[in-house]
Amino acid sequence: MDLMLLAGISLVCVSMYVKALDKPTSAASAASSIGAADELLGYKKLLDNGTITQEVFDQKKKELLGL
Repeated sequence: MDLMLLAGISLVCVSMYVKALDKPTSAASAASSIGAADELLGYKKLLDNGTITQEVFDQKKKELLGL
């Protein structure tokens, strides 16, 4: 299977998983911060194992941190 296709599938799976975990609660602000941190860690793991590029990681990091 093409490496870029695998990377795309992995990224979609991680995004879907993290979004499923990041449901609003009564402490929505705290949960959102924890959800963003967990999602960022997921992207860092993908970066470290070569599934995504540094450019993709930096883009996702900016989105999650609201920069």
